[in-house]
Amino acid sequence: ETQKMGRRILKGFDVIIVNYRTYEGLKKALCSLFDLDEGLVNRVFVVDNESDSAFLNEFRREFPRVDFLAQERNLGFARAVNLALEKGASEFVMLLNPDAFLKTPIFQNALHIFEEDERVAVIGPGVLDPDGTIQGSARGDPGLLTAFFGRTGLLSRLFPKSRFAARDVVSPDVNGSPRVVDWVSGACMMVRRRAIERIGLLDERFFMYWEDCDWCKRFRQGGFKIVYAPGVGHVVHACGDASKRRPFRSIYHFHKSAFLLYAKYDRSPFRMGTLVASGGALLRGLMALAIEGWRMFGQKG
Repeated sequence: ETQKMGRRILKGFDVIIVNYRTYEGLKKALCSLFDLDEGLVNRVFVVDNESDSAFLNEFRREFPRVDFLAQERNLGFARAVNLALEKGASEFVMLLNPDAFLKTPIFQNALHIFEEDERVAVIGPGVLDPDGTIQGSARGDPGLLTAFFGRTGLLSRLFPKSRFAARDVVSPDVNGSPRVVDWVSGACMMVRRRAIERIGLLDERFFMYWEDCDWCKRFRQGGFKIVYAPGVGHVVHACGDASKRRPFRSIYHFHKSAFLLYAKYDRSPFRMGTLVASGGALLRGLMALAIEGWRMFGQKG
């Protein structure tokens, strides 16, 4: 334990999960944490947005070690994480999605990396799809072409080996050595609390999506490193379970947050880049809505 800013800072990790009606996945996530905590997890916070009291009462009985923070409405991801961050006191924090679970031990290996280099603010482990395929969870800073060459962009799917696709999504390596990257996915990231105290909490203007990219960029601007370290351990992520239940809302927030991120850092003359980015986000958003609408309604006809 160390003393900092008038409170005790505990060696080890707090874990924060923001849940939105993903109770089946949440149970699996919590079981994996307690099976593989390696004695390094101090507190687990679950911020339960639009909480279902029946489910939550059952979870409180089954997981008495967890601090459940029930919310009557959906606060969004960033605000919910910040709520839990302010209640924790561990030296490091893990953010974990409720549709993700630990497949292997992670905490001890991550702790070694943090202790070896005080400039490391964020570590991203290896993230796998449920079928064992590794996800592209380490990324390059987004630019105007990211709408087409991002992880789920149309041209990345058509030309996965292009240099533009490689720039946006770091070539995944399931057991690779640690490497410095621009940002890592918030589906599972471990963060140094001292770095958070230096650069601030998540930006709550991002209701959902892209807040992890923004946070990592701010850490880097503050002189810290973002490290992709798939060798520390693996997490399985059933990407977007909650989002799939309300796809149109998810598409809206994804593109709104993408535009907000670009506008926040745009330094182009007369902010012309923001104008182009808004058009690109609108075009891609409309295409995504049309495709989702066809998938949901057109095929039923």
